[in-house]
Amino acid sequence: MTLQCLKPKTQEYLLSLSRFLGCPGDRDKSKRILVAVFHALRDHLSFDQSLQVLSSLPVNLKSIYIYDWKMTEYPCESDSVSFVKSVVQRAGKFSHYDFSDQEKTLNYIRQVFEFMEINIPASKMEIIKAQYPEDLKQILKCA
Repeated sequence: MTLQCLKPKTQEYLLSLSRFLGCPGDRDKSKRILVAVFHALRDHLSFDQSLQVLSSLPVNLKSIYIYDWKMTEYPCESDSVSFVKSVVQRAGKFSHYDFSDQEKTLNYIRQVFEFMEINIPASKMEIIKAQYPEDLKQILKCA
């Protein structure tokens, strides 16, 4: 998924996210981080839970969430360590660049969800948060 295929509103969101992540102007990096976190989340939710998250996301983020989705009925069994590993794995060839160490990875995960809380209406965010797997709740609680 290239930046050119994303709607202007999505590109604006990624630009704001890049500033929030501390890499101002680097929409490519913010997109890679957001995709990795969203797809790891998807991997750790049941299909029904993923649909709840998807229905609560703003339109400009839905395409990022569903991109390259191979639907499965059962989520990965996990703990906080495997969630972090899943994020890194989902980053693909840029994992060494975007997620160079565990502390940076944890910070990016927390920042993505914090940014979502700022930019998604509270009623929708509550639906999303209700779907969080326990491993993600543990990561976010440590912030």
